[in-house]
Amino acid sequence: MLTQAAFGVGVPVEALRSIVGTVRRRPAKLAYFVVSLGVSFGFIAAVVTLAHASWFRMPVGVADQSYVTALRETGGGYQSMSIRDFDEIVAKVPEVSWFFAMPVYWMTMEPAGPNNSAPLQPQLVSASFFDRLGVRPASGTLAPSDGSPGAVITAEVWDRTYGREDVVGELLTTTDGTSVPIVGVAAPGFGGVLQHIPDVWVTNLPLELSMPPIAEGLDVEAQRRIARLWPSVTVFGVIPAGQDADAEFVAARARLAEHRFDSKMVVVEVESELPAREGIETNRRAFGFGFGDADRVALGRGLETSPDKRGDVLQKTLWLAGVVAMLLLMAFVSVLEFLLAEHVSREDEQNVRIAVGAAPLDLFGRALAENLILAAIMGVVGWLAAGYVLDVLLRVEPFSSYLGEVFPASLVAGRGIAGFLLALAFVACLAYVSWSVSRSSAALVRSGKWLRGTTRQFLLLVCVASFVVVLSLAGRYLGDARLSLGLPNPDVATVELRDPNSTDSWMALDRGVANALDAIEAIPGVRAAAGATLEPVAPKEYLHYLSRKIAGFPNLEDTPFVENLVTPGYFRTLGVDLVAGRMFEDDNFREVVLSQSAAEALGGVEVVLGTPLRVWADGDGELEKTVVGVVGEVPYGDYAEGVPLMIYGPKVSIGYPHRWIIDAEQGLDLADALTQLPQYEGWEVEFRGTPAERFREQFLAKRSVEVVLAVAAGFALVLALSGVGNSLARNIAETRSRIGIRFALGATPGELALAQSATSVRELIVAAAVVGGAGIAAKVWAPAFTEALELWWLLPAFASLALLCALLVRFLMGQLARRHAISALVDGSVADARQGGA
Repeated sequence: MLTQAAFGVGVPVEALRSIVGTVRRRPAKLAYFVVSLGVSFGFIAAVVTLAHASWFRMPVGVADQSYVTALRETGGGYQSMSIRDFDEIVAKVPEVSWFFAMPVYWMTMEPAGPNNSAPLQPQLVSASFFDRLGVRPASGTLAPSDGSPGAVITAEVWDRTYGREDVVGELLTTTDGTSVPIVGVAAPGFGGVLQHIPDVWVTNLPLELSMPPIAEGLDVEAQRRIARLWPSVTVFGVIPAGQDADAEFVAARARLAEHRFDSKMVVVEVESELPAREGIETNRRAFGFGFGDADRVALGRGLETSPDKRGDVLQKTLWLAGVVAMLLLMAFVSVLEFLLAEHVSREDEQNVRIAVGAAPLDLFGRALAENLILAAIMGVVGWLAAGYVLDVLLRVEPFSSYLGEVFPASLVAGRGIAGFLLALAFVACLAYVSWSVSRSSAALVRSGKWLRGTTRQFLLLVCVASFVVVLSLAGRYLGDARLSLGLPNPDVATVELRDPNSTDSWMALDRGVANALDAIEAIPGVRAAAGATLEPVAPKEYLHYLSRKIAGFPNLEDTPFVENLVTPGYFRTLGVDLVAGRMFEDDNFREVVLSQSAAEALGGVEVVLGTPLRVWADGDGELEKTVVGVVGEVPYGDYAEGVPLMIYGPKVSIGYPHRWIIDAEQGLDLADALTQLPQYEGWEVEFRGTPAERFREQFLAKRSVEVVLAVAAGFALVLALSGVGNSLARNIAETRSRIGIRFALGATPGELALAQSATSVRELIVAAAVVGGAGIAAKVWAPAFTEALELWWLLPAFASLALLCALLVRFLMGQLARRHAISALVDGSVADARQGGA
């Protein structure tokens, strides 16, 4: 009997020899095994990485505490609020330590002196911002001790601009010339708590400096009043340690439920160069802030600034996790199938080792050494596949806009867990095979039959489940792809023009809209042009800001209408017909036209024509207008959420930048043609896309993850089908003697194939019942996560797989009949019977 030490001699050489032998015996199967398993674990690593980044989001350098986020919940989603609201929240819930962050995209800061470099993008934060988050400084301090303005730069800016020299006391200069001293450097890797990562955080800056350029020309007091109500603040809080976080959160949410946002507009005196018009005071200017009476405070757990996107990410990640579960189980089955097949091909060699005293643990150690190289190769394939899959997923919605990038901790978690699962699959399967081959031949046959039957049933279950997923997602994708914008001219271009030498060029066309449109339509090749506040398929949050209500209709109190100011040529440019009545006059603010759906909601097309309509907006009072016409539908917002009820009024001024909707002949260089006009000479032209392009972007954003899911489910389906084929082939090969007797008795290959197929069909029925039951349970308990799952696809999936199994068995029977003579099959059967009797 060989000793343990003697038995282990030469294991590395034997391992290499085993792999070379496997490559010679079945190169295609080995390549398929390595690639399929590697890709499976790569996909698993990518999805685990996304799950970790989505569910365990904590910015680098931030202390792990009980955080809450307060946002403004509106009809268009979650928005930021104002400084005034922040102060009221602090007063209403003093038990929570509150702080805020505010992006100021219109402001830049530049280093003074010899370190002058690219402008830095700042964020304004409250004085306690860094202290509440527990962020530590890399240099200096993170808050001025005397309450004066101070700046904290990122570690990346410190390294890039200052070469990690002492920067405390260095000055940064704002756009208007205000100097702010640098007081410190944030911890390496810290990028704030908002999605946009700034270069510098500024605290204690005078409030009026946070205003965008629209408030230029006003006195400091007026700017401060407007800035206090400007909705740009995201509010966060920390529940102090030692308190019951759940109870404090519930209490805070209850108190904040009573908060009401101030929807009144701020009206200030302003000098104006515009000529006076009847009914309009040109020396007064009103500022609205997009608040509505229906807006409420939404308090959520954690540092979560996009709860709507987070919900979408979690839904899609759970879908991906379901497919990953199938791939994981497929991986275990594939490992076991491959190792059992290898044992059969090396049965004599293993029997010799057992005869000379090898124990199951000895066989396991040798098998582990022999397969380490295969595992390493699969690990490399999985690493590359994970990088590719993760790159694809991070470029599609909802992950692209929510995650942006993945922190190293998530990458380590994803690849680490996938590697652990791969190692676990090998170890568990090698242990089972080593234990099995050391048992008696009779016991081995029984366990082998049980394992093969169980494996085939599992593979059929994966086939049915993945096929249903593929058909459901493909059917939904193709169904939505057939949706149409309903516009005769979906390829009209939305063009923006900017004067690079001016910031207030909006004055140039404030009263010259008609003349500008005439000049654009006079360009050869331009069929029509128009201006509008909302272009077709505009983002749905814009609809919220233009939401209006109709007075005098109690049944429509909670029904929002949307007001869009357009030039009369807007509908002609899009190819939308006037259904009834006439178009409004160019400068008559009292006349409006309605969309057909809005007219139907108000009683019908014939009823609304000529009737007064009392329209009011939150914070802007009520204004009576007359309905003079009804037009066809134009899609806005999300293509899949129905058509909003629209009110169209005349647009007589164009803000800066100038935005036009132009229907032009294909091939016309619009940028060159527009800049040839005298009023746009030297201006910059930017194309914002066409309605058709925006529609495609929305469609792909909604369906991109489902496409990835369908590909992953398709991959699982292919793996399962190949396993089912192998299982059927092995079953026929093992029973070829009995099949030979039936051949000799006159059975045809078709009849034998039908008999063999009956077993697979019975197993398919069981698999379909399990999938159907699980699908029904998921529909009941988690409808949001199974929205795309269509269980009626179960029947065609079952029928297709049953037909495929029958055809495969028929093919294998034909192959058996062609390769072996019936007498040889019968002789084999007799020999088997004699051996059994002995």
